[in-house]
Amino acid sequence: MQEHITNEKIPAIMIIPAYRPPSDLPARVRNLLSLGFLSVIVVDDGSGEKYEKIFERVGEIPEVILLTHVKNQGKGCALKTAFKFCHNKYSEKYIFVTSDCDGQHTELDCMRVAISAVSNGDIVFGVRDFGERDIPMRSRIGNRLTGFLYRQIYGSGLSDTQTGLRAFDYSHLSELCDIPGERFEYEMNVLIHFAKKGVFPREIHIRTVYDRHNGGKKTADNSNFRVVSDTLRVGRALLGSLWAYFAVAALGATFDLTLFYLFVKYIFTSLPPAVSLLMSTVSARLISSAINFLLNTKYVFGKSDRSALRRYYIVWSARLAVSYATVCFIEAFVTSSPFAVSLMKGGIDFLIGIVTCKLQFSWVFSFREYAK
Repeated sequence: MQEHITNEKIPAIMIIPAYRPPSDLPARVRNLLSLGFLSVIVVDDGSGEKYEKIFERVGEIPEVILLTHVKNQGKGCALKTAFKFCHNKYSEKYIFVTSDCDGQHTELDCMRVAISAVSNGDIVFGVRDFGERDIPMRSRIGNRLTGFLYRQIYGSGLSDTQTGLRAFDYSHLSELCDIPGERFEYEMNVLIHFAKKGVFPREIHIRTVYDRHNGGKKTADNSNFRVVSDTLRVGRALLGSLWAYFAVAALGATFDLTLFYLFVKYIFTSLPPAVSLLMSTVSARLISSAINFLLNTKYVFGKSDRSALRRYYIVWSARLAVSYATVCFIEAFVTSSPFAVSLMKGGIDFLIGIVTCKLQFSWVFSFREYAK
């Protein structure tokens, strides 16, 4: 549905973090105000003397609030400076829209996102079409990769994980100020923070705008995004839950194998082999699974409920059956040494864990479940 632009003032505040902005920033700010934003907050993130004139012209515009960092602190810090200011100055009736300063978001699209957020009261993202030919290759590849990983981990597709055009209502300002991250990884941390709460943004498709060098054919990406260091920051933020999951899994597997070995060698040694393996497998897995579940809920997924516990032990039962069948086969046809059986069981359990990893994220601890 196309949002109707009326040029009337709406309860929306525009936030622009700016580091070494293009010379047309003052004109863009005037256009945003003329379209209906109540105010525009611009954060000079330590751009330096060369850009003072641009910010002076911005600061002279009525209804503009200019905030300044003496030194460059990063996009995340600039956004949080604005969010903290807005949290203290405004009330719950306002919507706050963020946009990049490099001209990749048109003023009309900024207003469309604002109107949608005002009308629906949810989180709204302006997303670009990365199938268009003029998009720089690094942006195309980077966005598709992060989008794929985000979808696999958090169970929700997002067309544009790196868009800076985002709208939030006042109720989110406090938590936006507390989300970690100083540079471009902050915006990914915002996505992850809300995904863990089962909150996913609504999308509005916007124009994909990239300047051209001197009228030539080469598309210019004017972003201040540093390819290597900022990519690593974003990747580390995005994969944080995945690394934590595998760390917890490794700890649980260590407990499981250690207990299995001790049970087979010392506790159930007098029982027939099949019974000993069954008792050792079940006992070790019961203890290690409780530890694994608690650590997952605390450090990986952030929350759980009875449904997650039920789904967890459905998967647990299937893994237990496969693991038990495997160790019985190993003991009967390969070796009866408790130590060797334990090592081989560890390898099989590792493969089972890899296979069921996706199931843990998409079903057992589904972030989507928390939105229901």
